[in-house]
Amino acid sequence: MFEIDWQSAMALLCVAVAAVVLCRRAYRMLTQSTGSGCGSGCGQCASPVEQQTGFISLEELHSSDSA
Repeated sequence: MFEIDWQSAMALLCVAVAAVVLCRRAYRMLTQSTGSGCGSGCGQCASPVEQQTGFISLEELHSSDSA
């Protein structure tokens, strides 16, 4: 029967995990939608950002400085 020591088994496991990660990244890169700008694939980067409450816009801040 074929015997393998624990160090070789760990090395093979590391190589197998690295191969899976590389294949997954390549698959995601090839199937990624073009609507996203940040690379996450969520599609939220292209949508307009809502104004958050409790913050002062830059226009208001600059207009108060000149007054």
